Amino acid sequence: MFSSRVALVVAAAGVMFAASAARAAEPREWDDTAVAKAIERGRQWLWSQWNEAEGHWPERYGRRGAYVDGPGGCNYGGVTSLCLYAILAAGESPQDPRVEKTLRWLSKVPMHGVYARGMRANVWGMLGRESKYRKFLIRDVR
Repeated sequence: MFSSRVALVVAAAGVMFAASAARAAEPREWDDTAVAKAIERGRQWLWSQWNEAEGHWPERYGRRGAYVDGPGGCNYGGVTSLCLYAILAAGESPQDPRVEKTLRWLSKVPMHGVYARGMRANVWGMLGRESKYRKFLIRDVR
């Protein structure tokens, strides 16, 4: 009885392994165009969530819309930093008026947490050495 259970478990594990290996071997339908379209859809979605009046993304998450930390909290601004970093990495121009408005907001928000400051430092780093925001990169990494 014991050996038949072991054999069944081993057989089931083997089938699952073979199925996952076969699935991994299937050719993907991705090419550069499909990836570019997916990135563009993501960029558009992020902008659709942006608060135009205030110049930042909502610092809330989850079904109940709980604050990540709340204004003045150590990670407040981290969500906006992450969203803007993703948009810049996707190729958005730093001269875009929405980007500029968000950069101004980020430059004024006090951040104390490692996550928020680290993400914001990544944003400043994306802007280049000659950016007027370079001084904020230096501030955030100290």
